[in-house]
Amino acid sequence: MIDSHSHLDSALFDSDLTEVLARAKQKLKAVITLSDDFKANEKNLKIAEDNKDFVFACFGSGPISLLKEKKLEEVKEFIIKNKDSMAAIGEVGLDYYWDKQNNDNQKQNFAEFIELANELNKPIVVHSRGAEEDALEMLERGAATTVIMHSFEEDKDLIKRALDNGYFIGVTTKAVYSKKTKDLIKKIELTKMLTETDSPFLNPLAPRERNEPANVSLLIELIAKELEVNKKEVDKQTEKNAVKAFDLRIRKKGVFKNVRFGKEKK
Repeated sequence: MIDSHSHLDSALFDSDLTEVLARAKQKLKAVITLSDDFKANEKNLKIAEDNKDFVFACFGSGPISLLKEKKLEEVKEFIIKNKDSMAAIGEVGLDYYWDKQNNDNQKQNFAEFIELANELNKPIVVHSRGAEEDALEMLERGAATTVIMHSFEEDKDLIKRALDNGYFIGVTTKAVYSKKTKDLIKKIELTKMLTETDSPFLNPLAPRERNEPANVSLLIELIAKELEVNKKEVDKQTEKNAVKAFDLRIRKKGVFKNVRFGKEKK
């Protein structure tokens, strides 16, 4: 199992991150931590360095944070400087749910991240709340690298459009308690599905309490039930998807295994 979207930099993990990751290691092969503001990048870089081969960091800044902080160039400089320590650019994108007044500014910022992802040949993790169609249009025009649609809770037509483009789509642990999110499971091809906790948010058992990466196991169980397939099949396929999407090298019994390229290196 792999949690392909978490925020380990959150202050909610400051007091017990070691224990949180210990619980995750009992169940998961890897955790991917995303950056939603400028400071998160440095924090996630350190967390990944301290937990090599298990935690993988993505660098960027969410659309609302960029509007508030106005640090686009600083974020881009950080990404370029630390590109070799980065699994993907993210999370970046558009958000018309929390801000309906600055669409053009959001699009300009997003376009620069798409261009940077192309230049660095890195995957891009896209936040598109309330702006799914605009985000797809921009990606279709400009993206020339792997695209991961984070928590893409849209109608069947837009999901099909994303899948037809070859994009990966993340389903969050929210599916355990939300019918709308659960209904997505049958709309997404298993070969393009990623499992996300969005920790510390979206606790599957107690939505108002802190979520953590180990809870991705509950999502795996739900997906297996909804698709009427074996849990091990869901586990294996979604893990393979994450390794391919992020080009991960995860340690397993003394070797590094890269599913995307089929290589093993001691």
